Order: sequence, then C-alpha cells, then structure tokens
Amino acid sequence: MKTTNLMQKLGYRIRLLRNSRGLSQEKLAELAGVHPTYISEVELGKANASISVFDGIALGLGVSLSELVEVQDGDEDIALITLVSRIRGFDEHQRRVFVETATALLNGMQNFKL
Repeated sequence: MKTTNLMQKLGYRIRLLRNSRGLSQEKLAELAGVHPTYISEVELGKANASISVFDGIALGLGVSLSELVEVQDGDEDIALITLVSRIRGFDEHQRRVFVETATALLNGMQNFKL
C-alpha cells in the first residue's frame, strides 16, 4: 500500500473514531497535545505524523495504538472496528443491554433469507 493511501486511510479512521466519540478536532488536539490544524492535516492524510503523535491521538480517542493504526481495506471492516471501539466505551450495563439487543437481532435474522 502506498504511503499516501495509507495515511489517507489512517486519517479517515481517526475521523471516524473522533466523530463516534463526539469529539471536535479541537478537543482531540487538546487531548493529544497537538495543534487543531495538525489534527485536520492528519485526518486528510496530508501530515506525516510521528508514532508519538499517533500515540497521543490514540490516547485522546481512548483506544490502543495498535487499534488506531489497524487500517483495513474495506469500508465494512472500518465500520465494524468503529462499532467495536464504541462498544468498548460502554459501561457494564450498556454492554449488557447492547449484547442482549444484538443477540436478539441476530437470532431474528437467522429466519431471514436474502
């Protein structure tokens, strides 16, 4: 994968994670210890950020560095990773409700044939 393409995918992933947490670029920049303009450049794939910057962004997003940089080729994979990341932010009660709801939905879908 070309570096430019990788940086764009990583930037897109950061934007998805940031939006899923309801964070502005300014707030993420504050949490990561960088300037808001730099967050914008990272999200657009224009910045060649260091590993320490990505570590700060991961910390600000509440994910591990390895989870942050796990870039997949398909949009579905990104959507699933974003969903799992959001679930990890749930408290115990929210997780239990989510799992029960998702299980019921999946059980109901077994009867559906597309």
